[in-house]
Amino acid sequence: MMKRNARKKENNMRLLTTVILIGVLCMLRAETAQSAELTILDNTLLVKTDAYEVQFENGVITQLHNKLTTETYTLPLSVDGMPTGIRGRSGLLRGNGGYIWTDEISLIVARKVAPLKAELVFQHGQNEVRLFIAVDGNTDDLLIEQTGMSDTAGVYGVQWGCGNLDAKDIDLIFPAEGGQIIDATTPITSKDFHYPGSWEVQLAILQGEQGGFFVRSTDATFQFKTLHYKKDLGESFALGFETQNQAPFDALTSAKSVIWRLNAYRGDWRVPARQYRDWMERTFKPWRLDEMPAWVGEIGLVITYINPGLDVGILDKLAEQVDPAKTLLYLNEWRKDDYDVNYPNYTAKSEFGNFVKVAHQYGFRVMLHANLVGVSTYHPLYAELQKFQFRNPWNGNLYGWRWEQTDARYRHAFINLANSTFRKILVRQLKNVWEKYEVDAFH
Repeated sequence: MMKRNARKKENNMRLLTTVILIGVLCMLRAETAQSAELTILDNTLLVKTDAYEVQFENGVITQLHNKLTTETYTLPLSVDGMPTGIRGRSGLLRGNGGYIWTDEISLIVARKVAPLKAELVFQHGQNEVRLFIAVDGNTDDLLIEQTGMSDTAGVYGVQWGCGNLDAKDIDLIFPAEGGQIIDATTPITSKDFHYPGSWEVQLAILQGEQGGFFVRSTDATFQFKTLHYKKDLGESFALGFETQNQAPFDALTSAKSVIWRLNAYRGDWRVPARQYRDWMERTFKPWRLDEMPAWVGEIGLVITYINPGLDVGILDKLAEQVDPAKTLLYLNEWRKDDYDVNYPNYTAKSEFGNFVKVAHQYGFRVMLHANLVGVSTYHPLYAELQKFQFRNPWNGNLYGWRWEQTDARYRHAFINLANSTFRKILVRQLKNVWEKYEVDAFH
């Protein structure tokens, strides 16, 4: 009986402890929620949290202030009555060029649908764009989501914009084309980066002196997106975050975006990059860096070797200039065929084996160029694989490298790796090279 009473008392204490912990967590969440505020005035929506202040006008971000660092990353909206900075654009995207921009149509609804969520509705006739702007009660991330409807078909996506960004004080850092930093000195004035092609990861970072903002999506369905960059002749730039429908677009009259997340941070760009990488590893479970061969973490230099002649004499001279153990040699022209010719033939040059052997003797690592999707039109496999070739989403035409240059030897089709026949051929050929020459990596 005494043991039973003691056990009962112990269970009651555990239950009380659990209740207290739950109560504390609820209080913390309540405090987090109370620290955020959404205010609507006419066509302006102001969002405040402990980390940031963000202002929307006509569905476009026009002001960004980082409360963690006291930095403001946008220009004043006007000076002496004159507007400053390039404006961003939010709206519905149609293939015939008939865009429905929110700053050109009427705002008919601006209301809170919850304490930390607002809805903005823009209409022009039967055309409609809705923005849902909310604060995540757990992370304080600003959530941006859109829907749109059109009176005509051909809708390929929706976009929300951020304008008036100060080009002098912030850099745009993002994983596009191997990694990009666009700052005040960058000559680019306008460019579109497509995910998951040239914009490899659905993340963009605005880096100031002491901190910055990030925009990311936690979409796990690989929905197509585009990041638009545009800079004016002055000192500002604008961004557009586009979500695309699945092609074909001809009959589509509506679109819905992924959920975009925006937040401020203190520190350098590695803070939001680490946050995105942690989410990516939890979600997609790729090979982690700590699961890679040890040498991967030691590489500090990649040298691209573009030369049809694999001359081992250059390795001796190179070893005098760099530390071979920390250097990866990226070989472009190691195949018997010329660069970008006769894919997917991966037969090596006769002198290739000796080059790799000598490179390894010095301590270099060797990475070979390969094409994940390439099949040359004159290769015997193309007739079988053509039905799995990429197509242009707007007109349905076949898609490939230098596709319009029909007589070029380096012209090749892009084949979808979802086709098991092509996938097995590619893996088998690269595996044969790996095992025969003991190379270290493929690009």
